[in-house]
Amino acid sequence: MAQQITGLKEALRDLKKIDVDLQKEFRKNAKQAVSPIIDEAKARYPDAPLSGMNRRWSQNGRQLFPYTRAKAVRGLSFRFSTSGRTRSVIAVIQKDPAAAIFEVAGRRDPNPLADSLDDRVGRASRLLWPIAERRLPDVTREIMKLVQNVEARTNRSLAK
Repeated sequence: MAQQITGLKEALRDLKKIDVDLQKEFRKNAKQAVSPIIDEAKARYPDAPLSGMNRRWSQNGRQLFPYTRAKAVRGLSFRFSTSGRTRSVIAVIQKDPAAAIFEVAGRRDPNPLADSLDDRVGRASRLLWPIAERRLPDVTREIMKLVQNVEARTNRSLAK
Protein backbone atom coordinates (compact mmCIF):
# COMPACT_ATOMS: atom_id res chain seq x y z
CA MET A 1 0.00 0.00 0.00
CA ALA A 2 1.78 3.11 -1.23
CA GLN A 3 1.23 6.38 0.57
CA GLN A 4 0.29 9.30 -1.66
CA ILE A 5 1.09 12.96 -1.25
CA THR A 6 -1.04 14.64 -3.90
CA GLY A 7 0.74 17.10 -6.18
CA LEU A 8 4.27 16.28 -4.96
CA LYS A 9 5.56 15.29 -8.39
CA GLU A 10 4.37 18.51 -10.01
CA ALA A 11 5.56 20.66 -7.10
CA LEU A 12 9.05 19.15 -7.24
CA ARG A 13 9.16 19.58 -11.01
CA ASP A 14 8.28 23.28 -10.55
CA LEU A 15 10.78 23.58 -7.70
CA LYS A 16 13.54 22.44 -10.03
CA LYS A 17 12.68 25.39 -12.30
CA ILE A 18 12.69 27.84 -9.36
CA ASP A 19 15.57 26.57 -7.21
CA VAL A 20 17.66 23.65 -8.43
CA ASP A 21 19.75 23.55 -5.25
CA LEU A 22 16.67 23.28 -3.04
CA GLN A 23 15.35 20.41 -5.18
CA LYS A 24 18.74 18.65 -4.89
CA GLU A 25 18.64 19.14 -1.13
CA PHE A 26 15.11 17.68 -1.01
CA ARG A 27 16.30 14.66 -3.02
CA LYS A 28 19.25 14.09 -0.66
CA ASN A 29 17.05 14.40 2.43
CA ALA A 30 14.38 12.14 0.91
CA LYS A 31 17.04 9.49 0.36
CA GLN A 32 17.97 9.83 4.03
CA ALA A 33 14.29 9.52 5.05
CA VAL A 34 13.96 6.26 3.09
CA SER A 35 17.25 4.82 4.37
CA PRO A 36 15.63 2.88 7.27
CA ILE A 37 13.83 0.70 4.71
CA ILE A 38 17.00 0.11 2.70
CA ASP A 39 19.14 -0.53 5.78
CA GLU A 40 16.72 -3.08 7.25
CA ALA A 41 16.34 -4.87 3.92
CA LYS A 42 20.12 -5.04 3.50
CA ALA A 43 20.41 -6.62 6.93
CA ARG A 44 17.67 -9.18 6.29
CA TYR A 45 18.54 -10.58 2.85
CA PRO A 46 19.33 -14.29 3.30
CA ASP A 47 22.58 -15.90 2.14
CA ALA A 48 20.97 -18.57 -0.04
CA PRO A 49 17.18 -18.86 0.04
CA LEU A 50 17.34 -22.11 -1.98
CA SER A 51 20.42 -24.10 -2.97
CA GLY A 52 19.58 -24.04 -6.68
CA MET A 53 19.57 -20.24 -6.69
CA ASN A 54 23.38 -20.35 -6.36
CA ARG A 55 23.71 -21.82 -9.86
CA ARG A 56 24.05 -19.87 -13.09
CA TRP A 57 20.83 -19.61 -15.05
CA SER A 58 19.92 -17.53 -18.07
CA GLN A 59 16.71 -17.00 -19.93
CA ASN A 60 16.59 -15.60 -23.47
CA GLY A 61 20.26 -14.66 -23.20
CA ARG A 62 19.83 -12.67 -20.00
CA GLN A 63 21.58 -14.02 -16.92
CA LEU A 64 19.13 -14.11 -14.01
CA PHE A 65 21.03 -16.22 -11.48
CA PRO A 66 23.15 -16.95 -9.41
CA TYR A 67 21.71 -15.25 -6.35
CA THR A 68 24.20 -13.90 -3.84
CA ARG A 69 23.46 -11.88 -0.75
CA ALA A 70 26.15 -9.35 -1.71
CA LYS A 71 24.54 -8.70 -5.11
CA ALA A 72 21.10 -8.48 -3.51
CA VAL A 73 22.37 -5.85 -1.07
CA ARG A 74 24.12 -3.89 -3.86
CA GLY A 75 20.97 -4.09 -5.98
CA LEU A 76 18.87 -2.13 -3.50
CA SER A 77 18.61 1.50 -4.46
CA PHE A 78 16.66 4.69 -4.03
CA ARG A 79 14.94 6.22 -7.04
CA PHE A 80 13.74 9.80 -7.24
CA SER A 81 11.83 10.79 -10.35
CA THR A 82 9.46 13.58 -11.27
CA SER A 83 8.98 12.17 -14.76
CA GLY A 84 5.42 11.87 -15.97
CA ARG A 85 6.08 8.24 -16.89
CA THR A 86 6.71 7.06 -13.32
CA ARG A 87 3.97 6.36 -10.82
CA SER A 88 5.91 7.41 -7.75
CA VAL A 89 8.34 10.20 -6.97
CA ILE A 90 10.27 8.22 -4.36
CA ALA A 91 10.85 4.49 -4.62
CA VAL A 92 13.07 1.76 -3.24
CA ILE A 93 13.91 -0.66 -6.03
CA GLN A 94 15.78 -3.92 -6.40
CA LYS A 95 17.98 -3.93 -9.52
CA ASP A 96 19.53 -7.39 -9.12
CA PRO A 97 17.47 -9.86 -11.19
CA ALA A 98 17.97 -12.82 -8.84
CA ALA A 99 16.99 -10.79 -5.77
CA ALA A 100 13.97 -9.37 -7.60
CA ILE A 101 12.88 -12.91 -8.49
CA PHE A 102 13.41 -13.92 -4.85
CA GLU A 103 11.13 -11.04 -3.82
CA VAL A 104 8.19 -11.66 -6.15
CA ALA A 105 8.30 -15.21 -7.53
CA GLY A 106 4.77 -16.58 -7.51
CA ARG A 107 2.98 -13.31 -6.87
CA ARG A 108 1.09 -13.54 -10.14
CA ASP A 109 1.24 -17.23 -11.04
CA PRO A 110 2.00 -20.21 -8.81
CA ASN A 111 5.15 -22.13 -9.80
CA PRO A 112 7.58 -24.63 -8.22
CA LEU A 113 10.17 -21.94 -7.38
CA ALA A 114 7.55 -19.84 -5.64
CA ASP A 115 6.21 -22.87 -3.75
CA SER A 116 9.70 -23.67 -2.45
CA LEU A 117 10.35 -20.04 -1.49
CA ASP A 118 6.92 -19.83 0.18
CA ASP A 119 7.78 -22.84 2.34
CA ARG A 120 11.21 -21.52 3.26
CA VAL A 121 10.87 -17.71 3.55
CA GLY A 122 7.22 -16.75 3.12
CA ARG A 123 4.79 -15.63 0.44
CA ALA A 124 5.60 -13.38 -2.53
CA SER A 125 6.62 -9.80 -1.75
CA ARG A 126 8.80 -11.60 0.75
CA LEU A 127 11.14 -9.04 2.23
CA LEU A 128 11.18 -5.51 0.83
CA TRP A 129 7.44 -4.84 0.70
CA PRO A 130 6.68 -5.93 4.31
CA ILE A 131 9.61 -3.81 5.55
CA ALA A 132 8.39 -0.83 3.53
CA GLU A 133 4.81 -1.20 4.80
CA ARG A 134 6.01 -1.35 8.40
CA ARG A 135 8.29 1.68 7.99
CA LEU A 136 5.94 3.71 5.78
CA PRO A 137 4.34 5.85 8.52
CA ASP A 138 7.77 7.04 9.71
CA VAL A 139 9.04 7.64 6.19
CA THR A 140 5.86 9.50 5.23
CA ARG A 141 6.15 11.69 8.33
CA GLU A 142 9.76 12.56 7.41
CA ILE A 143 8.84 13.31 3.78
CA MET A 144 6.00 15.56 4.96
CA LYS A 145 8.48 17.47 7.14
CA LEU A 146 10.72 17.90 4.09
CA VAL A 147 7.79 19.12 1.97
CA GLN A 148 6.80 21.62 4.67
CA ASN A 149 10.41 22.82 4.95
CA VAL A 150 10.65 23.33 1.18
CA GLU A 151 7.29 25.09 1.18
CA ALA A 152 8.35 27.47 3.95
CA ARG A 153 11.72 28.22 2.32
CA THR A 154 10.09 28.83 -1.07
CA ASN A 155 7.48 31.12 0.44
CA ARG A 156 10.20 33.11 2.25
CA SER A 157 12.24 33.51 -0.91
CA LEU A 158 9.20 34.54 -2.96
CA ALA A 159 8.19 37.10 -0.31
CA LYS A 160 11.52 38.92 -0.67
